[in-house]
Amino acid sequence: MTSPTQSWPHLIRELMAAQNMSERGLSARAGVNRATLRRFLKGSGPLNVIKLECVLDVFGYELHLFKRPDSEGA
Repeated sequence: MTSPTQSWPHLIRELMAAQNMSERGLSARAGVNRATLRRFLKGSGPLNVIKLECVLDVFGYELHLFKRPDSEGA
């Protein structure tokens, strides 16, 4: 099974391809350093949640947090 952290770069690449967007274009529109974005897309570096939200916003997406029904505690 693919972990969520491995699937984010894949999803972003698919969105980029669907809109014919380059790394340079996405970097500029999202306000994310191009080298940071490139490392993230290659799976060799992290992208913090704030920057991930900026990237997703370019494509009209946003993150939502949901509590799992099977979780205990807070």
